[in-house]
Amino acid sequence: MRYPSLPACELASPLSAVICVAVLFVAEVAAQSTLTTTFASNNGGSVGGMVFFDVSVTNPVGVTVKKFDINTASTGGELQVFVTPTGFIGVAATPLAWTHVASGVLVPAGMDNPSEVCLGAGFHLAPGSYGLALTAPTISHRYTNGGPGVPLSVSNADLAVAIGAAANAPFGGAQFMPRLWNGTVHYDLGQTSAFSCAYTRSFGAGCNEGATTWYQQFSDLSSFDLAGSLQVPIAVRATVAGPVGYIVLPATPAWYAPSGAALADNVSSNPGVITTSEFSEPIVLPFTFSFPGGSTNTVHASANGWVRLGATTQTFDGSLPAVHTLLTQDARLAPLWSLMDPSANAATNSATGIYYDIDPNGQAVYITWLDVADARTGSPPAGTTSINVQCVIYSNSSYEFRYGHVLIGSGTGPAIVGWSKGGIASPVPDPGSVDVSSSMPLLTNGPDNFALEHVVGTARLGSTLDLAVDRVEPLAPFAFLIVGNVENTAGQPLLGAGAPGCSVFTNTLAAAGVPVSGATGSGAFVIGIPTIPALVGTTFVSQYAALTQRNALNLSTSNGVSWTIGN
Repeated sequence: MRYPSLPACELASPLSAVICVAVLFVAEVAAQSTLTTTFASNNGGSVGGMVFFDVSVTNPVGVTVKKFDINTASTGGELQVFVTPTGFIGVAATPLAWTHVASGVLVPAGMDNPSEVCLGAGFHLAPGSYGLALTAPTISHRYTNGGPGVPLSVSNADLAVAIGAAANAPFGGAQFMPRLWNGTVHYDLGQTSAFSCAYTRSFGAGCNEGATTWYQQFSDLSSFDLAGSLQVPIAVRATVAGPVGYIVLPATPAWYAPSGAALADNVSSNPGVITTSEFSEPIVLPFTFSFPGGSTNTVHASANGWVRLGATTQTFDGSLPAVHTLLTQDARLAPLWSLMDPSANAATNSATGIYYDIDPNGQAVYITWLDVADARTGSPPAGTTSINVQCVIYSNSSYEFRYGHVLIGSGTGPAIVGWSKGGIASPVPDPGSVDVSSSMPLLTNGPDNFALEHVVGTARLGSTLDLAVDRVEPLAPFAFLIVGNVENTAGQPLLGAGAPGCSVFTNTLAAAGVPVSGATGSGAFVIGIPTIPALVGTTFVSQYAALTQRNALNLSTSNGVSWTIGN
């Protein structure tokens, strides 16, 4: 095979040499077209939220969408792109109506500036109408409210982007509309497969991760499947299991009938009835409740079905039931975290509210949401919805969730059941959602420990590229970088070698030792990408390995990252 002649290349390392000589014959990159709505935002959604808009493709050969520029103040994340036929109206809260078609890593540029998201080979849209949805767990979208001076659609000779909607959770919660998505669509005419922009994609997972967190995420409260009745409640008990965390098992059906007066809100100067998204007054336990990462004898009940472990002066609970919030904010017990209103049913039940009771033996306390209303789309008419949930906190550091009658409204919105020590003091790993009802006995796999993590920047011609590693255990001040050109998405398991859960995701063209330092054991290998146009579209795969004491092989492996050189 004959290769094009190359300009002189500074071979600072074996990895630089690999890049320098990896010139492949690639198809000529098609000329790209663009369509921009606006970057003049006046509103924005929550982290992890979603934006919706409709696209009409009028060019008879269709278009292949290669890249989005989006409006966000977020500094990192991987955008996920979903498509549905005809349009988003009527299916915005129906995940099964959507197909995941592409993803790409955010290159942040700041609010009201184009932040690039390369989609690699992209996705093709034939002539017709489609609904698009964009989301990422760590990205918050900026957009423009519809109204005077805001167009209902933006178009050119090939396609049109119509005004759409936004939601604070993916395929869940209320859709706020009209909202004009802020962004640019970069596309080729026809169906193409060549890479043009620099594309980075992470796949697989690092090994040896541990988490004391456990949870089930319900995309909509209508799919909640743990409800019972006050006569025969369903109960789930989490028993403390040392550094591992908890073992979660079905518990004997029980319900402690609340007594006394309902809790007041957390407005110390003038306490009143707890309403939507308010915290209760401080609840002082008769014992200290210990949990992985802390202990407390003061808690607050949220109107929204969870218990804050620790004191606060906050009166308003602005957190929404999202995994990102569960892992990054306050430590919490969440028997049924969803939007609720403890006061809405007062006209039909004077006893509605949130209650706190101490067991006669002093070794347990009961926090009860009694006949509270489903407030996912605002406070409903009194008596039309009813949620009955109880959280039992034991002096031995175990806890129990009890579920009575749950009658929800017709709105949409997510819910979460579970526990996390939160991430205010330090980040915690995400174990993923589990189906609690079918997974018990459920044993968490603490202590909390992040898997070895590999992150790659943007491989643009004429730039430097960081091949970074994080979460190296403090056994040696270095990690091992492997770079290849074969992507093994499934991974080659190392179970037989003594490293269960660890995998190799690529072949080895070059390798290097990389020094690491800092609290989390981080470092990076830097490669210079030469300005050789023929490199556009060339793909490499990289992965890290590091020492550990968590398996017999004494080796941890990271996720794999595929990175493609682009303009």
